[in-house]
Amino acid sequence: MCGAARSAGRRSSDLDSQRASEEVAAEFLRRRFGRRWIGLSVEEEREALGTFPSLGIRGGLTYDALIGATAARAGATLVSLDERALSVYAAVGADVDLSG
Repeated sequence: MCGAARSAGRRSSDLDSQRASEEVAAEFLRRRFGRRWIGLSVEEEREALGTFPSLGIRGGLTYDALIGATAARAGATLVSLDERALSVYAAVGADVDLSG
């Protein structure tokens, strides 16, 4: 195994150890937001997906773009720790708070 692969593996496991369990995340969301959920209608989602290619958004970035588009459409601030997705969030007009 090359050094880069070993190093990448360590970083991945380091990130995994910093993540909350599914149960903790679900409980946080339930307590923080209760019944206040936002989402795109089927038509809004279809429209958003149609704009992504012209914005250079493809592949796995599509998921980040849908999250950002949902927040933007609702006028909500997206709270995220994913600095890699900032350019995608900006492209779809999402207001982002990285303070987490």
